[in-house]
Amino acid sequence: MASGGSEGGDDDSKPPGEDKSGLSDGDWRANAHEGEGGQGSVNSWVNVDSNQKIIDRIAITDSWSTEDTEEPERYRGIYEELVRKGMSMSDAIFGGSSRIPFYKEAYVQGLLTPESRATETGTVRMRGYRRGNANDPRRVPGSIHWRIYMDHCYAGDLWKLIDFHAMDGTPIPESFIWYAMECLASALVQMETCARARPYAREQKDETIVLLDIKPTNVLLDMAGQSGRYPVYPRLRISDFGSAHITYKDDPENMYNRLEMTVTPGFQAPELNRPPISTVVEEISDADEEEEEEEEEEEEEEEEEEEEEEEEEEEEEEEEE
Repeated sequence: MASGGSEGGDDDSKPPGEDKSGLSDGDWRANAHEGEGGQGSVNSWVNVDSNQKIIDRIAITDSWSTEDTEEPERYRGIYEELVRKGMSMSDAIFGGSSRIPFYKEAYVQGLLTPESRATETGTVRMRGYRRGNANDPRRVPGSIHWRIYMDHCYAGDLWKLIDFHAMDGTPIPESFIWYAMECLASALVQMETCARARPYAREQKDETIVLLDIKPTNVLLDMAGQSGRYPVYPRLRISDFGSAHITYKDDPENMYNRLEMTVTPGFQAPELNRPPISTVVEEISDADEEEEEEEEEEEEEEEEEEEEEEEEEEEEEEEEE
């Protein structure tokens, strides 16, 4: 997909130059390779009109996953929301036989994408997703190809911005730092709000979407002019939801570290280094057992001392007699 339309598609038997984006609306062409991840790659595509003028841009991620395609209970109802928003593309392309909808990353990103483009969002908008049929380049047995279509953010990512200022020897403006923090905070609030407003959310309204792999390369910079207070700054949007989970404070899956941990060393939250509750309980149990053993030993020593004292007293009495 790095050049032309002959790579990154779903069927290598297609002739070179044919649109292999999987999109039916327009003439889409692979534009640039944007990056690699642990499970796939990201490429930008452009839609051109009859005059070869670019009229739209998207980013397409191709990922391979071995996670179960059966929809977990806590994600129930989200797929119907994605269908209502027009984001499920599997049926239209491959027919009903390939309609195995659950892909957690797409579920979460689609849930966070507002139905109206006029609604502001702190996350990268998903346009659609589907199951593909390309082979996993890593050759992992049982892996499934998934493709996510999303808005293309024009200005790179936060890491490139930080690196540019470091190489240039110029400080990042303080106003931009505050603006970036505001964008990220708004995105986190959005994750909580969307989790609690989703279909079949817990009655306690205590759930949120936890993203375990927030880092500068996953914070993309969109077009400038989208903020009234900071019109010259690009809009920051969080991307890459492969590490996301819908959870809540007392969630057993969370407390016992049963959730899949996708993190980057150096960027993970410090609380992720804590041992699971099961380990803590075992340590406490071990400590209790040791304490009980020590108490038993002390009691035995005291009993032995008392017996020795009694024997000494008896011997003294016999001597006196």
